[in-house]
Parts: sequence; structure tokens; C-alpha cells
Amino acid sequence: SGKLYRSTNSGNTWASYTSLTDNLKSVFSLNDNVWISSDNGKIFKTLKTNSSIDVVNIGVTSTINSVIFVNDNVGFLCGDGGVLYKSIDGGTSWTLSNSGIGTVKLNSISFSDLQNGVTVGESGKVFLTVNGGATWTQENVNTTQNLLKVKYFNDGISLVGEYGVLMLKPNGSAWTAVNTRINTDITGVSGMSM
Repeated sequence: SGKLYRSTNSGNTWASYTSLTDNLKSVFSLNDNVWISSDNGKIFKTLKTNSSIDVVNIGVTSTINSVIFVNDNVGFLCGDGGVLYKSIDGGTSWTLSNSGIGTVKLNSISFSDLQNGVTVGESGKVFLTVNGGATWTQENVNTTQNLLKVKYFNDGISLVGEYGVLMLKPNGSAWTAVNTRINTDITGVSGMSM
């Protein structure tokens, strides 16, 4: 728990930076800012340069599983129990933004722009927003597996999960499952487009 490593040479070497007592869940960087989510309702903010790690308490005790920023000011986080918050001031303050979600465990969140976002969680739950997180609408997808990671690209959405789940939703199209021919969990999705 709490192990954090930092590289200053594009990953050729790594050094232990600090040891936090919290279980770290995800990391996100945009420009010079780095955000780390953790348990106990906390996120951490630091810079890509060698700098201090500041604790940001959200005001909840739930685990925060994912944090992202759309730009330097607007960010979102999600976690256990339907926790979903939005910041419009660079992460200084956070307001609840989970209308339409309920108490489902949310594992990942992603936005393609300031308005369009997606969050995924346990039991195949997928929620979309088209108004910057003011309201969320549940999507019907053909899986009940826990969904672990989602990425909202400019041309559509990719999500992955337990037992080899991989689903795609090109803009303007329905969700389609990709047969990955594996039964292991897929825990990450990245790239520039679908």
C-alpha cells in the first residue's frame, strides 16, 4: 500500500518517492499535474517534476477508484457506493455529480470533452452523460461482468472488464462485444482512437 515511484528519464530508471499509508487506485496526468486516487475518500495531487504530494479530502470515506481531468480546471472522480464528484476549480473543491447513478461501485470514468462522459462499474453497469455530469443515463450493455476501465475517445467508447470483456461503442452506433478469446480480466485501455 502507498508505494509511489517516479521517473525523471522517460522510465529508464525509477526511484521511490514517498510511502503513503493509503491504497492507491489510479493515476492520471494532464499537462504538469498528476492526480492519484486512493481509498478513504482521498486523492493526491502532485506535479510531474519532483514536488510534494498534497492530500485532497473529498468529504467521503468511500474508495475513490478513478480520477480524470478534461482540462486544468474541470475534473471528475468516481468510486465505491456511486460516488461521483466534479471539480471546476482545478481540484480545490468537489461537488456531488451522480444524478441517475445510485449506489453502484464505479471503477472508471472518462470524458471526451467537457460535456460527454462515461463511467463503468460492477455488474456491467455503464452510465453516460451529455451535459458535463449534471445527469447520467444507464446504458444497456450485454454483460453482467464487473467493468474495470473505460476510455472515451473522440470516435467512440471502449470498455474492458472481468473475464476478457471488451466492448466498443463507435459514435452513433450500438455497443458491440469483441470476442477476445480469453477468460482473464482486462484492466486497462488506452490509445488515441478506437
